[in-house]
Amino acid sequence: MLRLSGLDASLLYSETPTAHMHVIGTLILDPTGEDSAFSFERFREILASRLSVIPQFRRRLVPAPLGIDHPSWIEDANFDLDDHLLHAAVPPPGGVAELCDFVGRFTSVQLDRSRPLWEMAVVEGLAGGRVAVITKLHHAIMDGGAGAEIMARIFDLTPDQPIEAVEDDWTPEEVPSKLRLAASATAKRVLRPADFLRAVRDASGGVVETVRDNIGGRSTTAKVFGSPRTAFNGQLTASRAVGFGQVELDTVKAIKSAFGTTVNDVILAASSAAARRLLLELDAMVPRPLHAAVPISVRTEGDDGDGGVAGGNQVSLMTVRLPVQMDDDAAVLDYVAADARAAKAVAGRIGAQLLQQTTDVLPPRLVEGLSMTMERVRLPDRIPPAFNMVVSNIAGPPIPLYCAGASVEAIYPMGPLMHGSGLNITALSNCGNLDIGVITCRDKAPQAQMVAEEFCDSIDRLAKAAEERSQS
Repeated sequence: MLRLSGLDASLLYSETPTAHMHVIGTLILDPTGEDSAFSFERFREILASRLSVIPQFRRRLVPAPLGIDHPSWIEDANFDLDDHLLHAAVPPPGGVAELCDFVGRFTSVQLDRSRPLWEMAVVEGLAGGRVAVITKLHHAIMDGGAGAEIMARIFDLTPDQPIEAVEDDWTPEEVPSKLRLAASATAKRVLRPADFLRAVRDASGGVVETVRDNIGGRSTTAKVFGSPRTAFNGQLTASRAVGFGQVELDTVKAIKSAFGTTVNDVILAASSAAARRLLLELDAMVPRPLHAAVPISVRTEGDDGDGGVAGGNQVSLMTVRLPVQMDDDAAVLDYVAADARAAKAVAGRIGAQLLQQTTDVLPPRLVEGLSMTMERVRLPDRIPPAFNMVVSNIAGPPIPLYCAGASVEAIYPMGPLMHGSGLNITALSNCGNLDIGVITCRDKAPQAQMVAEEFCDSIDRLAKAAEERSQS
């Protein structure tokens, strides 16, 4: 039995029927190569043979009695792989629109908490004989970095990799008695305030300095709840729209070198252009920059959780302003690069442990109750959003990979939509490409594919600007 960290558990507590806290990965596979022998049956056989190295896939939640402390993971005695696998097909012609429609409907449905919190759909019928494997995992299981590690366990380095069962000594667990659960939860809860106080002590100087700067008007970073309200913010519905894009990673690196920025800055600048296009399409431009929440990984090398597989969420956050009023991509990049440097300094000043320890010490029932109350009274429609959108950047595989004999052409990632924030743009580096996944609340902004395409168009414009800058 493994108890969830406060940060992992908070992703359960914040979930509501309209704010789903799962993440989506859409793999595009080409099974048409000479050495490929892809089939749904072979994919299932490979996944079954590797469950021992993906321990998260066979664990389900057990709540603490009366919500005394965070839930625990146990090895599910009723685990059945077929409960988590779907075999489907998209209608002709099997293009981007048909795939986006399928993925949008797939991600609009919450995961069943009585089972391990993941599902996969193997989707055929795509143009050119391609196949998609869509994975839905609850964010409580892992962050983006851990997710990449988990997915790597089902990839191969060659298309003809034999199916070899890994030694598997897995045994299910009996559900602990309520008395045992209560005793364990109480013991953990007693220790949490001390951990929290240590984190506050370590971060206090940075917190005081940051608050003082905000009050005195000296802050150069985005203010909490200072985000403008947009057409895609506010109370969400359960319906999702998705979009996909892909650009060359070398192009992004050339841009960052010419402008003296980072890859993440380039992603933020292209996200600003994409959000601007969405606001113009909705005829809802705002007078000041949007605020983007940007996850920062604090995972350290060798920090791979239990069973040799990275697990849990180990992230901090910074907030970066995106100047959607500006239509000059180069100027936008200069702006967000400077703002991101300032935001990163603030995040470093406060420290990563404060977020983890704060979520650890908050009463579970309180956090869960606040989330449900927010939805019930439509609070996101009444207050400014904490941030307008989320922009994430994940390091993916740098080499060609194969899945059940088929080559991996793309890995489109999509994070969840948080309360009040109806736009998420996630980028993942993949074998020389940057794969872009966009998710929106369909009832507020159905143009997710347009957002992805504008992201790519912005990269093209920045590449031209970078070339001109390098020649001058």
